[in-house]
Order: sequence, then C-alpha cells, then structure tokens
Amino acid sequence: MPRLDDIDLKIVQLLRKDGRMTHEAISKELGMTRPAIHKRVQKLTDSGVIKSYTAELNWDKLGLPIHAMINLWVDTQNFTNLIEEIMELSNSNHYILSCERITGQYSLMLRVRAGSTNDLTMLHDKLLATNHIKETMTSMILEKVEPDTQSRFG
Repeated sequence: MPRLDDIDLKIVQLLRKDGRMTHEAISKELGMTRPAIHKRVQKLTDSGVIKSYTAELNWDKLGLPIHAMINLWVDTQNFTNLIEEIMELSNSNHYILSCERITGQYSLMLRVRAGSTNDLTMLHDKLLATNHIKETMTSMILEKVEPDTQSRFG
C-alpha cells in the first residue's frame, strides 16, 4: 500500500466531497499544475486507493426514507448462498444496501432502506421465512453524522 503524503490526502478529501471535481479545479484549490494533479490522481487510481467514483443518492426523493440496520441470527454453514438469497429480497419498497458478516451473537448485518415501516415489516417477514434465519434485531437510524474528513485528511 502506498504511503500518502499531505497533497495526496488533500486530493482524496476533495474527491470524497465531490467525485466529479475536475483536475483543473483541484489544481486551483491546491495551487498546483493540472498535469501534476492528473499524475497524482492516476497514481492513486492505479494503486487502488481510489476504487471508483459513485453518486450519492437522495433516498427521500427515491421514496425510501426509512434507514435501518437489521442484525440476523442465522444457522448456516454456507454464508455465500444465504447472502445471495437475502440480497434478492430487494424490491421497490425496500432496498438492501449491504449485507455484511459480523462477529457476536448475530452473524449478518443488513443496511436497508424502506419506503415505510410497513415496508420494513414486509422485509422482516420475508427474512424470517428464509431458511437458516432464526431471529432479527432491527435498529432504525434516526440521524447519520459523517466524520469530518477535514480533520482526518487535512
């Protein structure tokens, strides 16, 4: 893994805030030439530090304002198949953002979006009807605060 200097960290910070920021805009922000920024961004991409550029979605406008974490207590030896089955439960009323294997009493954690609490209930019913899922524990997210990337990367 490459060691990042202060300039690389500032570039990463700027791109985290706006993945569509041009090399020209970054060069003006940092007082460097555009070719120098281009070379550094290319190095960050080639080394795998920058994996992709993504869109940040407005879940309310998509009709999925409910944000929840669902922990699953499962009884399986084949996590790959179970995770694939779980991910297929997404539909227009509830969307599974991620399914992660975790430690502790529960083995899997889902990060989900739903249109309403009724839609979240329907997802629970589908999960509990799935073989190998024994119990769920759900936490609805009331507020999300992102870490200050300025203090971490600047």
